[in-house]
Amino acid sequence: GKTVRLTYHGASRGVATTPEVDPAVLGTRDGYGYLTAWAHERGDWRTYRLDRIVAVEATGAAASAHGEPPPLASGWLDQRPDAVEVTLDLRPAGSWIVEYYPTVSVEPRPRGLTRVRLLVADPAWLRRLLLRLGPAVARVDPPEAAASAAAAARDALADHHLA
Repeated sequence: GKTVRLTYHGASRGVATTPEVDPAVLGTRDGYGYLTAWAHERGDWRTYRLDRIVAVEATGAAASAHGEPPPLASGWLDQRPDAVEVTLDLRPAGSWIVEYYPTVSVEPRPRGLTRVRLLVADPAWLRRLLLRLGPAVARVDPPEAAASAAAAARDALADHHLA
């Protein structure tokens, strides 16, 4: 019944944020604990992985009513109308992502590759992931899903050569 300020280290951004939220539900999915809360800044429900919450501070404010939170089902990203399926063929150095992100499927491929299908609702999140994975990505389907990451990598290399 109280609003709290989280110190949250989200993997996609790589930096800590401090959202003020009205906590609603705790749940587990894929072996991880999650908090579903109303995020004041976003004006919408958000899900926070418990192991990425590094601090919780009471604000003293009473939480408001926001209706029923969305269910934390195994396919919660499936319900996002803007989510598209992206397939990554990963070399062994990139296969760690299956332990950190929800996947549609994971299957071994020839030559030590792992094929991972993900639902992606945020193209900027995918760009950051692909840049982080770098040469561990052997293939992206659809190819246009990797276009902004490829452009960012080219720009970075061009800037490096100018320096």
